[in-house]
Amino acid sequence: MEKADPDDLSVEATTFDEEESESSSSSMLSFFKRTQQEYSAGSIPSPPSSLLEVEEERWNGSNNSDNSSDNNNNKYSDNSWYFDELKRLPKEIRNIMAGGFAGMIAKSVVAPFDRIKILYQVSSAEFKIMNLPKIAKRIVKEEGLSALWKGHTATLIRVFPYSGIQFMVFDRCKTFVLREQEHIYLQEKAIHPETQRPRWGLSPLESLCAGMTAGAVSCLATYPLDLTRAQLAVLKMKKGGSSNNMGFGGALHRNYLDRGVTGLFRGITPTLMGILPYSGIAFSFNEQAKRKVSVLIFKK
Repeated sequence: MEKADPDDLSVEATTFDEEESESSSSSMLSFFKRTQQEYSAGSIPSPPSSLLEVEEERWNGSNNSDNSSDNNNNKYSDNSWYFDELKRLPKEIRNIMAGGFAGMIAKSVVAPFDRIKILYQVSSAEFKIMNLPKIAKRIVKEEGLSALWKGHTATLIRVFPYSGIQFMVFDRCKTFVLREQEHIYLQEKAIHPETQRPRWGLSPLESLCAGMTAGAVSCLATYPLDLTRAQLAVLKMKKGGSSNNMGFGGALHRNYLDRGVTGLFRGITPTLMGILPYSGIAFSFNEQAKRKVSVLIFKK
């Protein structure tokens, strides 16, 4: 029997590779058997039904692995249970909540400017941007700091569902278009395997239509609230700041009793004529700007 050269490691390396291959094959076989059993028993979730869900599944998986590895050392683990609960909510509910809170925060920031704008609209004073600080100081001096957010509660009641529904509808329209693009891509790839994967995204026309749809749906859903808020503001000005202590809910109910369901949507046509181009152009510019920025980032 021929002796092996002590400097030659080929025999040892080959033996090691064979042993590792056998052990890895057995481990992989046991892994697949265990996975199949768990999948049939319903212990693990089914794979994503769309390529568009892969990134979300990957993000959730990375978060779960990070949470499991840092479970003993993370001091916020006991206080972050609500994040897990939010992840379990449907995507539409999360979009409504995120869009609603975003709209409330934005409206709260610009509320003082909105109050000054209304004062200019109901008076004959000439608008000068240099007079804004002076007018704000006068309002605070005469009525207090909270006067800059006068009637803000009624505004937030309308803004939360309006912004939430708007973002939710736009996201649903965007998801629908992206799934159609994915379906077309998979069909072409089945015929021509060399087909390159496109860059997903909405075209300017698609984002314009999605934005107009989102604006129209949110306006229709919250128009009774907006109409009631405007009626309360006009009623208070006509009666010298008094509205017989009628609240928002009382005014809404009174409006329904006087005019019925159609009365809650009185003046909806001119409102839609204004919101359709506004919402469409806003979402279209936002979506196309995000696509351009992402292209520039990927190029770098």
